[in-house]
Amino acid sequence: MPLPERPPMTAPPAPKPADTSGADTFWTRFQAAVKRQDRAAIEAGLAQTIRVGDRTFARSSEPVQDVITAVVTQEEVKDAYLAVDRLTHGAAGSTFRTTITYEMEGETYDVVVFGTVARVASGEWKLVEVGSEG
Repeated sequence: MPLPERPPMTAPPAPKPADTSGADTFWTRFQAAVKRQDRAAIEAGLAQTIRVGDRTFARSSEPVQDVITAVVTQEEVKDAYLAVDRLTHGAAGSTFRTTITYEMEGETYDVVVFGTVARVASGEWKLVEVGSEG
């Protein structure tokens, strides 16, 4: 006895993109804190632990506090964070990357500043990684 014909299988629906509006809203607020040079608001925008370079530190640790101090006191670093016009959204979080150029003792340097924003709790986004290279 022949088997009945089966209709062709339809493709599954495309996955719904993750809602990244929370990351974008966070980033707008974080940049406003950077612009105001509001150290407390900048620190509040960091996760409890944050990756700096190739290591993870507590938000209260010296390496993380050094990054916050640089954002608040060094115009080039502040300008780098303000130059990020949008985040790039991906599975591992929302990232940014920008290059700053500065001069020291007659030498010109280019430094890439980067970071990652991720959801740390329901509806709560924080900066979970910062770094620079160059």
